[in-house]
Amino acid sequence: MKARSIIQKITTSSLALAAVALATWFATSTSAFAGGGPVVASVGGGGTALFDEPANPCFQSVTQFGVGGSVRNDGSASGHFECVVPGVLYLYATFSKGVLNGDGSVTLSGPGVFHFLGTPSQQFDYTVTFTAGGPGTGGFCLLGETSCVPPPGCDHEVVVHGAITIK
Repeated sequence: MKARSIIQKITTSSLALAAVALATWFATSTSAFAGGGPVVASVGGGGTALFDEPANPCFQSVTQFGVGGSVRNDGSASGHFECVVPGVLYLYATFSKGVLNGDGSVTLSGPGVFHFLGTPSQQFDYTVTFTAGGPGTGGFCLLGETSCVPPPGCDHEVVVHGAITIK
């Protein structure tokens, strides 16, 4: 019985390592095969953020988020952004365009799906500008038809747990 438990742990560890290796290969191979030239910026991270502008109707709402994206020197982009206000809404956006801004932030845009609890899912275009950093410094500004602040404004959120990295 003990040998069986050890074999199961080894098998599980091997599968996990294989999954990580496959994910790494996929991430590097897709960037090598994708058009648009070299990557000029990569954004990654996740955690919890807070709507931090008092004029925003969503002020002090908490969001769980995750981002992974790349911008190429021709302005094309790939990746995704997920944002959840627990029990209220879910947003998933994929990126097709992007830019590394002069201040070091990265702006990514593309189509997304928005689901407000109790309503059908809707498709919209989104633009998200990410600023690197951890709690109190990192953040993002979401612009789309479903934002709490109507365009041209955006929903600004600051990281309270986790981080956003830009390389």
